[in-house]
Amino acid sequence: MIDFLYLDDYDPGTLHVPVADPIPPVPIEHAVEATLTDPALEDYWGFNVRSKAPPPQPETIEDIWGPIPSKKKKGKKGKVAAAEPAEPPSYILLEMHAKMFAIASKYDIKSLERTAREKFKDQFDGDWSAADLIAAIDIVFNHTPEREVELRGALKDAIVQHAAYLVQKPGFGEAVSNIDGLVYDLFCRKTYAHA
Repeated sequence: MIDFLYLDDYDPGTLHVPVADPIPPVPIEHAVEATLTDPALEDYWGFNVRSKAPPPQPETIEDIWGPIPSKKKKGKKGKVAAAEPAEPPSYILLEMHAKMFAIASKYDIKSLERTAREKFKDQFDGDWSAADLIAAIDIVFNHTPEREVELRGALKDAIVQHAAYLVQKPGFGEAVSNIDGLVYDLFCRKTYAHA
């Protein structure tokens, strides 16, 4: 959201995938107590607050910045190919765009709503996975306003179009059945699509 407010767009490559096991929140009174007793506490510059000892000095550039990626890699037949740009995994883009739309709706940022809606709908023309679509179902139907028919319509159309593929995927049936009225709506769309 902050990227969008400054740049009038957002790049999914800069969005971070949530950690599988996030650190649980700590009540403020326990956080202050833990901070005062934490032996590994370091300030912004890397010095230990208690001992004021400087951190160990790095010996090489790799110690500071990590491994330096090569700019080119060899392709087939010994030809040198350009390095692939770092892209976010395609299997999380539907979920990310749905979350961006939900955030935009919550804070009433209409331009971000439009952008996230378009990126969400366009993603169905590219790479997406069943797991990503299943995660997007919950976000679109439970965390966006009911008035949002375009996002929901795009999702329903994709489900109807790829129903034979999706019904074989674990979690799909549960995700669809957890949304009131969605199964009936999908049934109607599928029926009218074949009529």
